[in-house]
Amino acid sequence: MQFEARQLYHIYNRGNYNQQIFFSDRDYLLFIERMKRSFVNRCDLLAYCLMPNHFHFIVHANHNSILATPNSSIPMQHLTDGIRILLSGHSKYINERSRRAGNLFQQKTKRKCISVKDNNYALVAFHYTHQNPFKAGLVQRMEDWKFSSFHDYFENRSDSICNLKLAIELLNIEMSHFYEDSYHEIAEEKLKLIL
Repeated sequence: MQFEARQLYHIYNRGNYNQQIFFSDRDYLLFIERMKRSFVNRCDLLAYCLMPNHFHFIVHANHNSILATPNSSIPMQHLTDGIRILLSGHSKYINERSRRAGNLFQQKTKRKCISVKDNNYALVAFHYTHQNPFKAGLVQRMEDWKFSSFHDYFENRSDSICNLKLAIELLNIEMSHFYEDSYHEIAEEKLKLIL
């Protein structure tokens, strides 16, 4: 998986055969802790949503993202290696806890470049990411889902793992309309451009 600096990406993966990847609140929280250690320091995370059987990240690749991973037997960018570490660590944890073996995630994590110049695609991906639990019927309101960055923007959290300031700037998010804009229906043809 290759990244270019100063580009926005929608990164996502799901459980192998659509299987569940999070089984308890603790699983989600440990994954977020792993994100802090192995992923967030390699890019600018703008938004995320963790779902029972998949996840979504909106990231801005920075200079650190495209650096070659040192001492790696396989040439790999720093951000790609961070994703590998994140997913393999979570897989190992779930497999050991569940006394199971095999792949937890689908083999290839997907990434779609959503051009910085076309803020509309990026903003669609941003809202789509937050709408996932609401659209899936897991919650009545997006703010009821604990495992996404929606709260970070809605509550303007200072301890967010997301780069809120950069997201607002790059995506032209109008914070005075953030809540209402978050609930706007996304047209099917726009979804095809981000997935």
